[in-house]
Amino acid sequence: MTEATAVADRPVGDETTPPPAPPEAPRAAGLSGPRAVVAVAVLIAVAVAAALFIGQGADSDDGDAAGAGRLAPTFTLPELREERGTVSLAAAPEQPTVLNFFAAWCEPCKRELPALQAAAAARPDVTFLGIDHQDSRLDAIELLDAYGVTYPAGYDPRGDLAAKYAVRGLPATVFISTDGRIVDFHQGELSAAELQERLDRLTLRKPAA
Repeated sequence: MTEATAVADRPVGDETTPPPAPPEAPRAAGLSGPRAVVAVAVLIAVAVAAALFIGQGADSDDGDAAGAGRLAPTFTLPELREERGTVSLAAAPEQPTVLNFFAAWCEPCKRELPALQAAAAARPDVTFLGIDHQDSRLDAIELLDAYGVTYPAGYDPRGDLAAKYAVRGLPATVFISTDGRIVDFHQGELSAAELQERLDRLTLRKPAA
């Protein structure tokens, strides 16, 4: 059919040329348009949630929010290093206890680990326990090995224990007395000096002059 014939066959009154169709939006490889949008949205939501959880761990003292003075929730968790069995907190611990919530994906957690390990080695009168929160077990074990952490660490992939302790971000450290009550709660990274101050408070020792 010639161009002239095509024009002649067009209905009377239809003398405008339809606009070209808009180009299709690029699609993610292997995904249709709607699925690609959903996948991107999920990735963004996960990234934002992780950033917020870490950001909420900025230095602060949240004793009231965490229920300082209340009984610390007891628990039993599998040890990160499976050959070690389980990690537990009794209703009345034999020693004052430091409970540190951490994860391999948390940079501030990594920075404070050397101070925690040094304090654990220097203070046999205090029990140190790590709680690995919503993490890869292998990544967490590699982290503890890299920093030479020898104190027990429980594995909590669902994050149930953090909810019971009102943890709103990582890292978070809870100080528990032998009567099973929360003495102090720190939301955020602890320096060696801050950790020592809280250990002195926990054990009722006067800080060095």
